[in-house]
Amino acid sequence: MLVFWCRARHVGGQDFLDAASVVVSLVQTTRFGQFWLLSTTFSLAASLTLLVARQLYVSSTRLVFVCIAGTALARSHLSRSVEAGVLSLPVLADYAHLMAVSAWLGTVSVVAFIVFPKRNHAELGNTASVLFARFLSAAALAALVVLLVAGGFNGVRLIETPAELVATRLGKLLVLKLALVSAALALAASNRFLVLPRLSTFLQRQDSAAMVGAIQGLRRVLQLESVVLGAALVTAALLVASPAP
Repeated sequence: MLVFWCRARHVGGQDFLDAASVVVSLVQTTRFGQFWLLSTTFSLAASLTLLVARQLYVSSTRLVFVCIAGTALARSHLSRSVEAGVLSLPVLADYAHLMAVSAWLGTVSVVAFIVFPKRNHAELGNTASVLFARFLSAAALAALVVLLVAGGFNGVRLIETPAELVATRLGKLLVLKLALVSAALALAASNRFLVLPRLSTFLQRQDSAAMVGAIQGLRRVLQLESVVLGAALVTAALLVASPAP
């Protein structure tokens, strides 16, 4: 909302507090403003649903997911992909890309900074922890496949020649994003091919102490992975806001 307000202020050439009329005009007359309003509405609906469900102690997972998916789809129409048309293939690729990186980052961050730190040694050194780590690795792999396919499609569409990767701001941001995603991929691969086999071995031996150590090592890698993915998400936002070369 703040970003849109600042953009409206820039368009109207007015003071920050006087930009309300420009915001209303953009929402009424432009597709950008209408999709921004839709995105904000879905986002607020998700927040209110979580708040109400928490107070009433009821499940709100499905409704929140619908609101988040709606927010992502509306935001995909705020990118340059919408030039190809509403619900066009580039927009849907941007939507899939946004959902994949958000799911990957959200899952990794929650596990690394909330779930694992709250578990004691007895809870970490059991079969459930190993099964959970396997599920996390599989989910990250699925998100990665979507991320690479959708991101690669839009990347090829935006960059016409290899020279633009180093000669334009858009190209440099794309290279930075690819580097960050590659780093996150390397961290995810280390979890899948190094940490998970060790956990399975320790589980077979019933070595709880070794399993706890391996899980704590997994947590540290996930924390680093979440930081890298957060940087990739920020870079993607800058990429969307960059002018075409």
